[in-house]
Amino acid sequence: MSFEKGLTFPSQGGQNDYNSNTSYSQPTEAEFQRLRGSISSNIFGISSNSTTLEKALQTIGNADDSKTLRLKLQTLQTSSKVAINYTTTDLKRLKAMVESTGEARMEKLVVNRLETDFRSHVERYTAVQKKLVAKMKATPLRAPSPAPETVGVEDDLQLVTNEEKEYQTFEVQTVEFDLEMAVETASRVQQIESDIVDIHEIMTQLGSMVHEQGEAVDTIEENVDNANVAVEAGTQELHRAAKLQTSRRKCILATAVVGTVLLVIIIVVIFFTQKGR
Repeated sequence: MSFEKGLTFPSQGGQNDYNSNTSYSQPTEAEFQRLRGSISSNIFGISSNSTTLEKALQTIGNADDSKTLRLKLQTLQTSSKVAINYTTTDLKRLKAMVESTGEARMEKLVVNRLETDFRSHVERYTAVQKKLVAKMKATPLRAPSPAPETVGVEDDLQLVTNEEKEYQTFEVQTVEFDLEMAVETASRVQQIESDIVDIHEIMTQLGSMVHEQGEAVDTIEENVDNANVAVEAGTQELHRAAKLQTSRRKCILATAVVGTVLLVIIIVVIFFTQKGR
């Protein structure tokens, strides 16, 4: 069984133009679409590689298992690791672009969907990779059996002697092959296991991104709540001030009316007093 067609390598569309510390002040639609395409392509590649590893699980340990196959699987897993690293960085870039644009609801939905798909496919890939490592450990490669030689029957004693020598040679070759394959398998498994650890770190990174976003949302909600409280308090103060101002106006008006009445009474009294004289 050949797995050459299953080797899917990552798209590097976003890696040459920025790093994780780049400022995102002026995102463009073309840049957004390019990153979106790169991420989608890498997600498809990771999914395809997961399918290839699942098929390889059926081959490891049986008659079609070989050193060539295991080398191809190692290459595939290396390319998957690169794709996952690239996609993680591209997702961060895309998320920062969307956040910097403010009101971009549709773009945010696109980014959230890409992140969800990416996490799902990486989890699937990691699960099948663990199974592959376990099976490779449990079924190391064995030396192939030598092809039987056609020997004349003229001398039975010589035939037996040759067979014994061939058997001894085969035993030595088998031991040497097993030792060589044990070293190679251990090295290959160690590399694959290190890839699994790296992927776990990436998953943790994505989890921290979600946590940071949650904290940011909580902070925004808290600020909104505080603003609402301040607005309500300000509104109450305005109502209180309006009531005080109305009361003062009523007092001033009442004082003016009383003063006017008193003034009229005084004028009337003075008028009639002067008239009586």
